[in-house]
Amino acid sequence: MLYFMSTHDITHLTTTIGRLTAECKGHPCIKFALKLRTAWSLNNYHTFFKLYTTAPGYCGHIVNWFLDRERVLALKAIIKSYRPTVPISYVESELGFPDTESCVAFLTGSGVPEAALDTGAGLIDCKTCPVQSIELAA
Repeated sequence: MLYFMSTHDITHLTTTIGRLTAECKGHPCIKFALKLRTAWSLNNYHTFFKLYTTAPGYCGHIVNWFLDRERVLALKAIIKSYRPTVPISYVESELGFPDTESCVAFLTGSGVPEAALDTGAGLIDCKTCPVQSIELAA
């Protein structure tokens, strides 16, 4: 299921879920994948990243395949919603970053202009950050 989420293959994802037995649904990794799929399909980035940080077994490694894509989508939603500014610490916790440095590296790598990042105050100026410029780093 996580693989189909990574490839954005809704058809096979739905088919796979439909074929799960009750016994399979009881496995911790399957439970995790089902909860993550629900959050993913509803664009609920808060729940998605909260689940990601508690992924059982190797599930987190598979989610890493498409994690940055989901972070970009969530970041766009945050910047559209939280004007005039949003704390970098909020973005860090909401998007499941382990530390501020990796969050800031992601923000700059994803196209957030340096003029919009006030790392001294720990804020992103959402008014000067065009959402169109934010994209998945190559």
